[in-house]
Amino acid sequence: MMNCASKPLASWFAPGADSEGVDVEAGSPLDRMFLIVLLITTITILSRRKLNWAVIKANSFWLIILCGYALVSILWSEFIFVSIKRYIRFCGTPLIAMIILSEASPRLAMESVLRRTAYVLVPFSIVLIKYLPDRGVMYGRWSGELMWVGVTSQKNALGILCFVSAFFLLWRTVRAFSERKPGEKWSRKQKLYIAADLSVLAIAVLLLKGPGKAYSATSLVVSFVGVSGLLALMQMRKRKAYVPVPALYTVVVLCFIYGMGIPFGAATVSSGFMEALGRDATFTDRDQIWRELVPIAMQNSVLGQGYGGFWVRPIESGVNEAHNGYLDLMLELGFVGIVLLFAFIIALCKAAYRCLSQDFWWASLTICLTIMTLVHNSTESSFLKTSNFLWSLLVFLYLLVSVPRLAPRTTVEFAGSFPRSEPRPG
Repeated sequence: MMNCASKPLASWFAPGADSEGVDVEAGSPLDRMFLIVLLITTITILSRRKLNWAVIKANSFWLIILCGYALVSILWSEFIFVSIKRYIRFCGTPLIAMIILSEASPRLAMESVLRRTAYVLVPFSIVLIKYLPDRGVMYGRWSGELMWVGVTSQKNALGILCFVSAFFLLWRTVRAFSERKPGEKWSRKQKLYIAADLSVLAIAVLLLKGPGKAYSATSLVVSFVGVSGLLALMQMRKRKAYVPVPALYTVVVLCFIYGMGIPFGAATVSSGFMEALGRDATFTDRDQIWRELVPIAMQNSVLGQGYGGFWVRPIESGVNEAHNGYLDLMLELGFVGIVLLFAFIIALCKAAYRCLSQDFWWASLTICLTIMTLVHNSTESSFLKTSNFLWSLLVFLYLLVSVPRLAPRTTVEFAGSFPRSEPRPG
């Protein structure tokens, strides 16, 4: 998770060897070796734990279908070898997620993973920005504007790290106070956990703000959406009236329609809102990218151009992503890929909704982060990305709420978690 949320290893050990300094077709040998070792370790661990693959298969149908179609689409990719390499990395994410799933207390394990990721990367980002600006700061290619990047490769990636970390730590703090019984006194250890969470949360908010106007407006909007969603779910829980399933599906459908419509001309609807955030109506010149990519996407609108095979060669504008996750997915997997992604998201929301009455906090975290991801992909791209923090998190949460516990039920305390037993998933 820390690898997905930060810049590639090649950029750490060879400054300047970022996406512009590495041959796209060959890739980075260091990152490739790291992922190979990670996958071998993962397969070894899973083989020893002897998972019930029939149970996993039965409860992760749409994820399997999505992975299967991505595999088939390689057949019509122009760069089959590159597509195969990227597909192996893509399939590594659910395999690693199964390690969490096979733990004695999967949700406490997942909580520990997210907390440690935030504890390491968020403070380290502020250190790099303050004391190692050659690693933690960048300047706009055209504007020359100062941008904070921290442990990531660009400000938008830092925005993802910060809004996910900030929302998770806020969720954990609110949960701790909500579960506290009247008159219950916390131990010194529990007080230190809360203080540490709030400290890292404050740093993440500071990084989200950025220097001057060089901040990720999308991340700020997504943070607002996530906090609003969490407060709404908490209020409904207090009134013992959960949101109806059709209402949840309606929100998902609206997010899909809005995200898909932006590159095709719906951006003008949000022009006033973007100007209020300090951005122009062109979504920081993203409209020029969309104007170039939409005709290309429509040439193979049904099946796409094959998973991992489109961004091998740069387009005329010189970018390496569509800055819209829906358009990016359409370029590679076509409308078929869009439909399968929609089914995957609906299955995720349905599984999380079933958990609301039994484990409200993890269900609310899953629902909010899913909606946040859908909104984020309207101007950024993370769907089906091989090493993207948001997509990896979505796959982890999907397996966590969809697949029943595979290990014996027990009470386990992980570093940074309060010792509580876990209710069974719905």
